[in-house]
Amino acid sequence: MRHFVHKTGPLTTDEVYNILLEEEKKRETQFINYKDLEVIPFDAEGQMYFKIGKNQFQLSGLASNQFHQFLGVPERYAKKCPSNLGLTNYNHWMEESPDAVFRLRIRGNEIFGITTEHYKEIKDVDFFEKVAQKLSKLSVRELACNGERTIIRLTEQNPLVGKDSKQVGEAYAGVQLMNSEFGTCSLSMKTLLFILVCTNGLIIPKGLNAVKSVHRGEQIEKFVNGVDNKVDSLLRDADGLMVASAQRNKAVPGWDNDDQFFSYMQGEMVPKKFTTKVLEEVDSKKQIRSAWNIGMAITHESQKENLSNRAVYDEMASRIILARK
Repeated sequence: MRHFVHKTGPLTTDEVYNILLEEEKKRETQFINYKDLEVIPFDAEGQMYFKIGKNQFQLSGLASNQFHQFLGVPERYAKKCPSNLGLTNYNHWMEESPDAVFRLRIRGNEIFGITTEHYKEIKDVDFFEKVAQKLSKLSVRELACNGERTIIRLTEQNPLVGKDSKQVGEAYAGVQLMNSEFGTCSLSMKTLLFILVCTNGLIIPKGLNAVKSVHRGEQIEKFVNGVDNKVDSLLRDADGLMVASAQRNKAVPGWDNDDQFFSYMQGEMVPKKFTTKVLEEVDSKKQIRSAWNIGMAITHESQKENLSNRAVYDEMASRIILARK
């Protein structure tokens, strides 16, 4: 049921702002004492609901997890409770919990996030509106939103930054903005290098060149000022990272041996199943097992993962390439 927004560019900052604004219009916020909620326990499909007045809302996976964290009851345990005891258990757990006012974020008939009234959210459209004017030198390459977090990736304005680019190995400075209204990540900006390989863009973060802010509304202006400084620094430094793309056909000694390669990937905390898929892609294309080609295969496979894992695998690919350049 989760709603996904995924757009690829180039897009202007105005276009992205309008997309985020339209998405925000589909959402609403309700404040309610959680003891006034009527809980409908997990059904046979593992889905639970809240009834508020005459309306019934389905809980997203995140909302369900947040609700059970508040109760102090493991979600997995609650799901295993017999259906005839479910409502009795929830009534007991809620009576034992302190009074609190929940802030519910709702889209249609789904509650996709739950926090208390004290949590200071930063909405996607609000922070992007303030940051966009600082990013006038950039155009948006990708916008991805799954209701839990939003990722916006931008690069220098250049006609080659697009799916039809034939300039394999060209690199462009860029930034990645990330936000979550519910604390699954901080409001952050990483400076990146986008390297074009066919339709696949490798993202190389510069780990020290980042801005982060916890979710307190009064912090957003400080965050915006930090963005301005980091973008200028990034655009000055981009040329130094081009070395990595020039080494894309340089084989890594020992990686022709499967055991050594799997050992290396295990050291990078890559699951064996994922490593197997990466090798299959490289070998099926009869490519050299270079750091570049392995990195490209990792980012390609990461597109099949959820947003959280994508960010992890993209950074992993960048570490492998930069370590071997």
